Amino acid sequence: MNQLEKQKKRLFAICIFLILFCFNCNDCGPSMVGPGVGNTITVDLDGNPHISYLELQSCNDAIGCRDSLKYAFFENDSWNIEIIEEDQLQAYTAIVNEIDANFITIDQDRTPHIVYAFCDPDVEYVYECSYKIKHLYKNDETWQAEIVGGGFPTKLVVSDSGNLVILSETSFFEKAGNEWYEETKEEIISSIKEQIELQECDDYQYLDSYADSLIVGFLYGCVINDQDGYGSFLHARKALNGGGWTGEEIASYRNFEQYHWEWVKNEDGIGFISLDWEEGLFRFIETVGDIWAIDTYSFLESGFSDYKSSILDSYQEESEIVHFLFSNGVWEKGNLQLYLGKREHSDWTIMPAGEEKIQVYSVLLSQGASMDMDTSGDIHVSYFFDRDSSSEDSRFVLGYLKFNGYSWEMNKVDE
Repeated sequence: MNQLEKQKKRLFAICIFLILFCFNCNDCGPSMVGPGVGNTITVDLDGNPHISYLELQSCNDAIGCRDSLKYAFFENDSWNIEIIEEDQLQAYTAIVNEIDANFITIDQDRTPHIVYAFCDPDVEYVYECSYKIKHLYKNDETWQAEIVGGGFPTKLVVSDSGNLVILSETSFFEKAGNEWYEETKEEIISSIKEQIELQECDDYQYLDSYADSLIVGFLYGCVINDQDGYGSFLHARKALNGGGWTGEEIASYRNFEQYHWEWVKNEDGIGFISLDWEEGLFRFIETVGDIWAIDTYSFLESGFSDYKSSILDSYQEESEIVHFLFSNGVWEKGNLQLYLGKREHSDWTIMPAGEEKIQVYSVLLSQGASMDMDTSGDIHVSYFFDRDSSSEDSRFVLGYLKFNGYSWEMNKVDE
């Protein structure tokens, strides 16, 4: 790359940053510190929650944010907090959603594993960060780290065979023994094209992914340059038992950007929960044999606002039961409330999360709250809220909720 091309690339990166900054600096606030960027919760076999999250050390004007990666776990009736990596990120994390992605899981030996995207420090400008996926795991009392590959993680699971699996926007990673194996998006799609005929596309855009100990999957949008929206959707799945990739095309259905994808854990089905702001509907769309079935629920008729609702996370308990977290309220006024939804055999139930409405902080809505379920069926939720929403300077708190089907338990984890 010659010097002129380097200058063009640098100017383009700065322009993109300025555009993002102008649209988002009001969301960032004059000063954001404390827990409040990206959180994921998982529950071990004893029913104890484990949470990974990022803490903003400093972030003014949304430039050059410095974060710490932290780990909280519940043991012996109390919360324990560890700082895993401090002052590691050099990024404008308040306005770039993917940078805040971090995920946690517990393996069969009860070892915690965390992955997150970090900025390679060997760059001249922060806007030119080359993001990489870092895997951290606890060996005795010491955290070990390794670089897996480039990009942003989207899912982390341990397969039934004990292998660690990471999904990213661009690749599938699996660790067998001490070696990481990678399959890129291009390799996955090429493998599927050998099996079925696909629509002609100029590109396939990553939309979403899902994963558990048995199967993983990606959803891609078929991009046609002279056409708005997507021509079709490609669903790619892989069984984590040594099987290859299989795929199917799904007809385009409204605006898929608003959907939160969730696999339906039955023998041969998939499904997703979606939220349609314009019509005020939750949709649950699933395969029944070879047919796509759609079930809807109007949240506007239940008294909710039609403004700034967002699905934050979901969990599939059984093939007929899906739980989901969503926020609702006036975002600009910091008045987002957290709710728990449940769909069982086409019956929908919505309730406030907690004994009273919980105000959730969610500048980055997809990382505002996370949920998991233990073996007894109790639901565990991690979320952020502003300790003093009336103040211009925000100090965020990491909160925890547990729902046993009848009542809520509420705790502050870190502030």
